[in-house]
Amino acid sequence: MSTLIVYAHPKTKGFCSFMLQEVVKYLKQKNIDFELLDLYESGFDPVLKSEEHYISGNRFVSDEVKQIQQKISKASHLVFIYPVWWASMPAVLKGFLDRVFVPRFAFRYSRKGVLKWLPVGLLKDKRALVLMSLGSPHFLYTLLGNPPKRMIKTLGLSFFGMKIRVRQVFNARNLTDERKQSVSKLVVSSLRWLYS
Repeated sequence: MSTLIVYAHPKTKGFCSFMLQEVVKYLKQKNIDFELLDLYESGFDPVLKSEEHYISGNRFVSDEVKQIQQKISKASHLVFIYPVWWASMPAVLKGFLDRVFVPRFAFRYSRKGVLKWLPVGLLKDKRALVLMSLGSPHFLYTLLGNPPKRMIKTLGLSFFGMKIRVRQVFNARNLTDERKQSVSKLVVSSLRWLYS
């Protein structure tokens, strides 16, 4: 059992760095093998190149992306940690999804009749946990239909066949000791689901 943590936040203190710290602490306590892929620290280039554009018939996959795909293939569990900015994920993470979770690796389209446009997930053996921080209150995202959650879950990772749980920390502005306790509990309960 191995875990790949995909972290998409600059090197600053706050809710995301605290969630990462709690995830790492839990995995170490449980002797779970893991690897951290810090998209900012690694300098991951989120820009999809023309030679990578599958819709145009191109199939190029860079060595960097192939290495990441191998890490995902080997991992049984994935943990994504990131903030929500402008009701979406950071650009580096969106580019990561665009470049890494491509057809023939993460999904393929069904070839059956009128359903040929339906995706068939190729990562059904994986479980994914998404931990995101949001500066706005819960009621605001409820009114809007919670686009950040829909984007990563329904329109993202489930497309690839993964079992997913999304946990959101709202009003993530001031990381007090009280908030640390509640966030720590949320992280631990989420990780228990991931490894159940």
